[in-house]
Amino acid sequence: MRTLLSRLFLLSLLLSLSVAYGAEKTAAKSSSSNSSSSKSKDGSSSKKEGGDTKSKSSDKSDDKAKSSDKNDDKTKAKETPPADAKMVIIKADKVSLREKPQQNADALDTLVRFTPVQVIGTEGKWSRVRTKEGATGWIFSDYLARHAYVSVGASVAPMRQGPNSEDPILWKVNKNWPLQIVERTEHWAKVRDCDGSEGWIHESNLSADNYVVVKAVSMNLREGPGVDKDGNPKAPRRFAAQKGVIFLVLDAKDGWLKLRHKDGDEGWAGAKQVWGWE
Repeated sequence: MRTLLSRLFLLSLLLSLSVAYGAEKTAAKSSSSNSSSSKSKDGSSSKKEGGDTKSKSSDKSDDKAKSSDKNDDKTKAKETPPADAKMVIIKADKVSLREKPQQNADALDTLVRFTPVQVIGTEGKWSRVRTKEGATGWIFSDYLARHAYVSVGASVAPMRQGPNSEDPILWKVNKNWPLQIVERTEHWAKVRDCDGSEGWIHESNLSADNYVVVKAVSMNLREGPGVDKDGNPKAPRRFAAQKGVIFLVLDAKDGWLKLRHKDGDEGWAGAKQVWGWE
């Protein structure tokens, strides 16, 4: 009897231990499941936040790109000259580029002689101009030449590859040869020849005298300007000049130029027959 009671006690003890072990295992499993679920949410949340951040950054980049495009459009619009803008040069030694067409207006810059500018508007005795760098302002019209041409003032002048006395000489030009101003630095000017060749010449070798060169094979010079109703020259012919001959411009009228040769002969010819005048 005592043996039977002992066995029942041991069996009861084993059952209690088994129940306790099962409950502990279930609790541990539940805890592990909750922990795993929490990691998944955190990971998902972190990834989503990262995606949102990237999206916001992309949106900002798009906004910047749009803003940049708008600025580019404004810049392009600002730098584009009117179709009828005429290129001329400064004929005074120094001229103030002013904010408004007034003598007492703020000076934006100072432009020196032979600086090329584009005339993009006028108001009274003032001209609105644009420089090669894109700056715009007002200049008193009397300080502007009627075109962008100059001539060689020295007996012979070297045309160099760059705006420096040490740059190679490309070719040499003789006195009174007409040149078109393309660009201006402090003491040098980039110029273009009648055949399209370009080079740099020192300002000391330039003159404001208006010379032109005959570009036609042969050009007739007449006693006066103008044509009749049939398009024929009104005045009789005085003499003829061949291509490459240089003349000094004395006067201009209705598309005609009064010219003087170095030997003193004078006559009128159509401006389209020469290079060095617009």
